[in-house]
Amino acid sequence: QDRKLIENFLAEFRNYLKFPKKVLAHADLYPDHIILANNKGKPSGIIDFSYMEIGDPAHDFAELWLYGKDFVSEVYKKYTGLKDKTFLKRSEMYCKRVPLWVMGTPKHFSSGYKMFKETFKNPRF
Repeated sequence: QDRKLIENFLAEFRNYLKFPKKVLAHADLYPDHIILANNKGKPSGIIDFSYMEIGDPAHDFAELWLYGKDFVSEVYKKYTGLKDKTFLKRSEMYCKRVPLWVMGTPKHFSSGYKMFKETFKNPRF
């Protein structure tokens, strides 16, 4: 059953590998890289640009899915960069591929598999 979930995901993901325009992206935007102001939960800065790349702007939204669909929708509304009709779906797909990437590292397979079960069997999308 897990194999089928992965095969279906990869088949769907292939459909989203093409995106309209590339931009300079952070490429590693997740909670530890967002600085919040005065403990009020408002972002005041972004750090660690070591993985910057020219790529899909939707990639930077991938980790935001950890906060749920409503949060992603709110951030997307305020996002002033390039948008297109498949932007949010691509960001979702990038998020869903993370457990597979972690599972590909033998040392971290167990934690990746736990992430896989949380993401694919109890989706937040």
